[in-house]
Amino acid sequence: MKRIRLTFEKSGGRCLCGAWVGYAVLATAPLFGQINGGTLGFYAPSSAANPAPVSLAAQCPYTVNNVPYLPTGCSVSINVAPVSQTNGHLHEGGAFHPFSKLSSAASGSSTSADGSQTSGVTDATGNFYFTLTPTLVGQTETITAVNAFGSEQYSYNVGYNDLVFGQFASWTLIGATDSLTSVNTGHGGNANNHWMTTQTYYDLTSTTQAWTQARGNCMICVNDSALPWGGKFDIESASRWMKPHVSHDRGSAVDIATGVATAGCPYPVDGDKFLSLCKANGFNQTSSIYEKTKNHDHCNSLNPATYAYY
Repeated sequence: MKRIRLTFEKSGGRCLCGAWVGYAVLATAPLFGQINGGTLGFYAPSSAANPAPVSLAAQCPYTVNNVPYLPTGCSVSINVAPVSQTNGHLHEGGAFHPFSKLSSAASGSSTSADGSQTSGVTDATGNFYFTLTPTLVGQTETITAVNAFGSEQYSYNVGYNDLVFGQFASWTLIGATDSLTSVNTGHGGNANNHWMTTQTYYDLTSTTQAWTQARGNCMICVNDSALPWGGKFDIESASRWMKPHVSHDRGSAVDIATGVATAGCPYPVDGDKFLSLCKANGFNQTSSIYEKTKNHDHCNSLNPATYAYY
């Protein structure tokens, strides 16, 4: 059982002979990782089209003279909040900062309108069951358990922990500033926007090698892939959090600069020819496209319908 603990000590009444030690517990089977040093691990991003709810439970066990008890009717409140400036989201802005939502179907439970808090009492088994539905934004969040004796806060990450940094001798990394608008996208330098699955990395290195053999040009300009933990990749300052960089949530897609040479990209490729090599070297046949108006090939190893990105 994965646990978040609240501790307290109390003496008096019938318990003068020993200390009471109680704690609230959050139990779950993380999609990725284990509890380690106060971190619950990773939960996959979730969307209306691809929900990924996580079942959790809170308890208020205590011990008296080393004898454990699991009381019923213990009031517990659970709160969730986002942590700013995480996973490359070096910005705020927009109407609000999205966060994962709490809910509970337990008898007598209540949940706030915005989903940031749910509360109730432990049932006959000593558990208060509730659900965490992760946001689409990859980020660190905190979850806090509160009972009458105190509170305890732990952190977890929304995102994927299987992405690798995309770096290869023939790649020039670009994209920290939008190539069309010259606007800083709010995600720091190129160390934050080139994360990808190992499959995408292998597909792109194979495509690059094929391009070198066919064209004799050993360099390409690699634009956005994904943020370090994936999740919604918002690139427009006027609509922070709300408008994704389409299909760049899972680390399966990568953009390769096309068109004419510029100061930002001295090594553009021929869009049609490079796209053909993408498809011949592992990238998805239908979700890999040449976006001429955006001056890049969009090569995707997956069908975006298989992951949360809406």
